[in-house]
Amino acid sequence: MNNCQKNIVRGTELTVTEPMFTGSYRNAKYAGDRQWAGVVVADKYGDQGKHWFTVQVTESGHESIKVGGKVRRQGKNLYGHCEILGQPENIDQLTKLKAICREANSTF
Repeated sequence: MNNCQKNIVRGTELTVTEPMFTGSYRNAKYAGDRQWAGVVVADKYGDQGKHWFTVQVTESGHESIKVGGKVRRQGKNLYGHCEILGQPENIDQLTKLKAICREANSTF
């Protein structure tokens, strides 16, 4: 699925395969991928228009991500590393609400 076609809203079920790195950000070394799955429980647009998601973890293949815990990811990273498994029944309403929130936090 193309990233442009993905629509993540509250209630979206997804799997994530994200890269991990070791070392400092200036000298980071790729350490492999970690996989986990979860359900989006919250989303927010920050001051600079960045979209953030909070995901309740339902499955994890790596010790750094705990089942039952929550992780927070920026939308630009989540969209690029996830597969959507399911959407809530009221996705149309949630998509409209997301657009309103984006517009309210946009900077000009």
